[in-house]
Amino acid sequence: MLTARARVYFKTREEGGHSRAFSGIQPSMEIDGELVACKILKGDVGSDIELGRSHDVTIELGYGEMFADRLKQGLEFRLMIASWEIGHGEIL
Repeated sequence: MLTARARVYFKTREEGGHSRAFSGIQPSMEIDGELVACKILKGDVGSDIELGRSHDVTIELGYGEMFADRLKQGLEFRLMIASWEIGHGEIL
């Protein structure tokens, strides 16, 4: 497992995002057009993450070793559920 610190923004419903974000949510992280499963952690698992603003979080990538060489500071990524973009972020 690979972990990284990131700043993420979860879109509001009005922006086309999901209705809720929480610590432990498991969207896909799109890196250079490829998707990798991830888990977003901020505080206690299950606690709400406010939509419509940026948050510093820890991202766990279960199969992240394949992307270790690309997970550099400044890398921008999208957070996806299927083809639905629920947010975006940047590796810190």
